[in-house]
Parts: sequence; C-alpha cells; structure tokens
Amino acid sequence: MTWYAIKTAPQLERRADEALREAGVETFLPMMQSVGRDRNSRRRLYSVPMIPGYVMIRGHIPWRIIGSAQRYGRRLMWGVLGQGAPAPIDDDVIAAIARLDGAPQPAANYRPGDKVRIRIGRLDWREVTVSAVDHGRIQVAMLILGGSRLITLDEGQVEAA
Repeated sequence: MTWYAIKTAPQLERRADEALREAGVETFLPMMQSVGRDRNSRRRLYSVPMIPGYVMIRGHIPWRIIGSAQRYGRRLMWGVLGQGAPAPIDDDVIAAIARLDGAPQPAANYRPGDKVRIRIGRLDWREVTVSAVDHGRIQVAMLILGGSRLITLDEGQVEAA
C-alpha cells in the first residue's frame, strides 16, 4: 500500500487525523516535542506536528472525506501533496520519520567551555560560556552585577557563537 500526504487546514492536523481515523483510514501524524510558554508564562513542553499542515495516509485516497470533513464549521483538509496527481511517499521515508516520531530531538553538540550567544529577551546576542549541558538544558556562566552567575537555558534559547 502507498503512503500519501494530505494537506490540512493550519493547526488542524490532529483534528484531520482524528476525522480520517474515524472513517477507517490508516493515518500517521508524526509529532515532536517543543518548548513553549503557557498562559502564566511558565515553560512547558508541547507536542506539535513534525510536518505542519500535513497528515500521512496509507492506501486509497478518501476524496469524499477530504472534501467534506469539517469540525466546528471549519474545513479540515484541502487536498493531496503533488502537482496534478497525488505524489506517493516511499515506505523508507515514512520509516525514517517514524524513527524520529516521539524521540528526543538531537541535541546540539555544546560542551563545557564552548562560546554561545543567548537568543532571548534583553540578553539577546550576549556571548557567554557553556558551563554544563544536561538533557537539552544548557548552563552558562555570565557576569552580572560584578560577579559570575550560572543561568540555565533551553537549547533553543542559544546558538553557537
């Protein structure tokens, strides 16, 4: 059976996946972890689609469902990836994506002593030295108020200097 990518409405990948599953279609919606902020400005880990705007299906293309699936008055799906005709996706591509699905994302290879730039808030673009790396969290040494302080940052908040 062949895999295809179904184009979904923005940020409605999960609802489209749910509608297809309810109709008996085999689907695959690869997810990854992303750090964001909740309403109270606390850091939180979110699960987001790895390929925004698409849901993978296997087998025949359910055109009737794609054209008519709606949730809360919004159309969920728009069509199939491909120019003119649906473009099939190789099984090895799906297998490679499945290996990444839910797995921790590869960490940048920061080591203690490396120079990095902070990419958030008022500290944006300040160059600091990495003190420790632990599970995607980076501890940096920074001169603040005449003394060295350790600050813990998420990996996405720094970049190599």
